Amino acid sequence: GPREGSGAPQIPPLSIYGFGKFRVFIGGKEVEDKLWKTRKSKYMFAYLVANAGKDVPDEKVMEIFWPDHEPEKARQSLYAALSHMRKALDAVSPGESERVIHARKGFYKFNSERSFVFDLNEFERLHDQGQARIKDGREDEAMVCLQKAEQLYQGEFMEGYYDDWAVLMRDEMEMKYVEVLQVLMEHFQDLKKHAVVIDYAQRLLKHDPCQTEAHSALMQSYIQQGKPELAARQYQTCTQVFKNELNMSPAPELTELYLRITG
Repeated sequence: GPREGSGAPQIPPLSIYGFGKFRVFIGGKEVEDKLWKTRKSKYMFAYLVANAGKDVPDEKVMEIFWPDHEPEKARQSLYAALSHMRKALDAVSPGESERVIHARKGFYKFNSERSFVFDLNEFERLHDQGQARIKDGREDEAMVCLQKAEQLYQGEFMEGYYDDWAVLMRDEMEMKYVEVLQVLMEHFQDLKKHAVVIDYAQRLLKHDPCQTEAHSALMQSYIQQGKPELAARQYQTCTQVFKNELNMSPAPELTELYLRITG
């Protein structure tokens, strides 16, 4: 930012959260729902943020947000939503809409040159950095990146919102999150940190209840902690889940492990 004493006005920080409910903070103050006036204006802003730095054609925005409207009616709705969006941002920080929403004939753009933090961007950056560090054999550094990424995932992307564009991103982020959890779980298994393994395995099963590796990690960790009864219970849970979801039995290695502790 500008140096102190340079006389340049300080631009308040802009923080945007896409994991869980979509939220926007300017200078630490939230742009509350009542300021957006409509869900469309808020989610249109989210769409521009998700495409930061790209010119988005107005036709594309109308197709996403008003697919059933006649073209003229869709355009009126677009202008109304834009006006609500600008007023919401400026109500919290005067001039913010000019800083972030750039419009030129037929296009809108979230200005990525305005400094901002978007948790989704940060999550992807840490995920990619972690993968690159693993390839380079710098495992400890990789795990630091992946743990930071895991902490950023505070719920599914744009919780409670079901437009196709958001659902596609939600699925993509969840896949990356599951991958992060799996790598972390296996890393801590190697280190024999059983309590940490249990934590990651349980989180994994919330997203994918049929993940054999997570069931196996839980059973093995409980055994190592001297809690065979919990391992047996985990196997029974696994059996029920596999039957309900896949109409299958658990993997043979899980059954072998179960028989070993109950035999």
